[in-house]
Amino acid sequence: MGLVEGKIFSFITMLVLSAVTVYLIFYMRKSDEPVQTRRLAGLDALDEVVGRATETGRPIHYNPGIGSIEGASTGARVLGGMEVLGWLSLQCARYDTRLITTHSSPSSYAIAREVVRNGYVQAGRPENFREEAAQFLSNNQMAFAMGAVRIMQREEVASNVLIGSYGAESLLLAEAGSTLGAIQISGDTNAYQLPFFIVTCDYTLIAEELFAAGAVLSNNRDVYGSLIAQDYGKVVAVVMLIAGSLLATFGSSAFVKMLSW
Repeated sequence: MGLVEGKIFSFITMLVLSAVTVYLIFYMRKSDEPVQTRRLAGLDALDEVVGRATETGRPIHYNPGIGSIEGASTGARVLGGMEVLGWLSLQCARYDTRLITTHSSPSSYAIAREVVRNGYVQAGRPENFREEAAQFLSNNQMAFAMGAVRIMQREEVASNVLIGSYGAESLLLAEAGSTLGAIQISGDTNAYQLPFFIVTCDYTLIAEELFAAGAVLSNNRDVYGSLIAQDYGKVVAVVMLIAGSLLATFGSSAFVKMLSW
């Protein structure tokens, strides 16, 4: 079976970028050089999230949205949020602060429970871990959202962390936290939900900032390698865009022909 005409250039580009990504992941895994990332306001505010909950004696609520780990378009976002949850779990264990996580997906619920448990183990306080820290509510979107809102209201959470993959439930969750006066940090790559988060939350991690936050907090060098590869990909895309524009301006169709391979 031959390659489909018009898809050859896309196939070659995918192979090259995949190879670069794999190389950078292995390179960062073996390298000890520090990675410089720009400061993220939402990331810096995580200390305030833990601090306010600890001072007030009220819990932190974490919710990864309606997305599931196994979803092709949602898995990466949910896993990025789990990196943040791992850091929160460790801090909550150290300062004896309650942490509540609510879930609509059985897979994200199971992983979140183990992530929270691992945080308590790392802090040297495994006996303080409580199974009810992770709660599966419903795989129905609105039932899940309203269940999470009710828990937030009943517990009067001090902080609300919404990082993951969201649909229409985003505004319900964020508005509930805003009504309670909770400090809120959100994050998603879904452009349709980001406006709701920006309006209702104190800090919002936009697009790749979600993955960068997870990499910084966990110091996961594999994720660093993937992020660097994405940056290289963006540089290549911008260069190709400029080159194509210049060639088209001067009447050349070479770039268009290359894309149509």
